[in-house]
Amino acid sequence: MSNKSRRSATPAWAKDGYKNNSDRAARDRRLWTVFGIAVVAVLVAVVIIAAIAGGDDSKESNTGIKIEEVRAVDIVAGTSLASYDDAASTDDAIGQTAPHISGATLEGDFVSTLPEDGNYKMIVFLAHWCPHCQREVPRLVDWAAAGEVPDNLDVMAVSTAVDESRGNYPPSEWLTDEGWKYPIMADDSVGTAASSFGLSSFPYFVLLSPDNEVLARRSGEIEIEDLKALLTSAMGPVN
Repeated sequence: MSNKSRRSATPAWAKDGYKNNSDRAARDRRLWTVFGIAVVAVLVAVVIIAAIAGGDDSKESNTGIKIEEVRAVDIVAGTSLASYDDAASTDDAIGQTAPHISGATLEGDFVSTLPEDGNYKMIVFLAHWCPHCQREVPRLVDWAAAGEVPDNLDVMAVSTAVDESRGNYPPSEWLTDEGWKYPIMADDSVGTAASSFGLSSFPYFVLLSPDNEVLARRSGEIEIEDLKALLTSAMGPVN
């Protein structure tokens, strides 16, 4: 037999100051429970923050101005126009007083459909996902760049039917990229501005007199020469 003496090993739980191994195991379970609760709390916070960010339909432009693709719209006066029927031989809305709609641009500036300074007004209703609108906007931008818009005609767009799940979103970036220079009213989520003017399809044009009477309505793509003819018929000779 060996003459070497044997030393009893001290248990790990005793080294850590516990009475027995059960105490140490209980401590470990408590630590893991606290750790698990902390992890769950962090994950919940991340989900909540992501949900809030995903539901916010606004962003800031490069200049720090808050852009909102959808904004509140008020019917200040008047009644809604009947839905436009491009297959009808006549439009009963011609000669009627258009509703007066006020709201805000995508940047939050006040804007109204009421003609100002004794000018005529052409309102163009656009949907970012509409391929016809996507083809029409460059025509109108080129028309303006060529200096062919009559001096007594105010042009305004209404961005409506905004749908984040559809293509070419957001409309603010689309219209900026196309070089649109005229005011853009942001319609609300239920399309108050569009329905008040009788929109039936896109793009949709409404021409108003200086007295806010409806002179013409058209839907669908319009070549610039046809648009000029429409303006001449309603307003008289234009440049």
